[in-house]
Amino acid sequence: MAGPRPDHLVLIPGAGSFASIWDPVVAGLPSGITVHPVDHLALDDLGAIARALVGDLPDRFALMGHSFGNHVALAVLAAAPERVESLVVVATSTGPEIDVRMDAMLARLADEGYDAVVEGYRTAYLDAGQDPALVDEMVGTMHAYGAERFTANIRALRNRPDWADPLGALTVPSLFVAAADDTTTPPAGVRALADLAPGSTYVEIPDCTHAVPTEKPSELAAIVTDWWAATS
Repeated sequence: MAGPRPDHLVLIPGAGSFASIWDPVVAGLPSGITVHPVDHLALDDLGAIARALVGDLPDRFALMGHSFGNHVALAVLAAAPERVESLVVVATSTGPEIDVRMDAMLARLADEGYDAVVEGYRTAYLDAGQDPALVDEMVGTMHAYGAERFTANIRALRNRPDWADPLGALTVPSLFVAAADDTTTPPAGVRALADLAPGSTYVEIPDCTHAVPTEKPSELAAIVTDWWAATS
């Protein structure tokens, strides 16, 4: 099920990223859409984050999130379901494997510190074949993002609700986008999440790892635009 092009689009980035990560994606979207990119708060509860956001959002809007941002988007959907017109989920999953990964991340943050965690991302992206200049940009953003906010994001993700029931009851159009070479949230996990949402659409971007808005902004914009156009 495709979604009609919205008048307002709320964009929620992943942990360690600022709202500006969406700028290259927005550049590829049709004109006439008012975008509302949001920055994360240093809160460790998804419900609290959603409640802090919804008061500043339009009466009706579409949601698009990346990675951790999708969990915030789902919390916004749970807080204000009557205001959400459609949902685009980019590179995320849920399940016990996420718990294991978040527990390990929190332990590493406590034992080694935030800078070591960020440099670990550098190594992972370089090992995945990412362009070194792009990696420098992403790692620089993470350093600027700061330990307090990132750690709060990870705690919020670790303590996320079970999204199976909300997604199973979803009545608005939904699009799930995976990256073929993503080892953080592999395509199988994204597809499993999509399978929970009735009538959802699943798309996979080739030659892409986890940082979809940074790596493939034009491709992501085209996928979302085509999905909107399917019912125009």
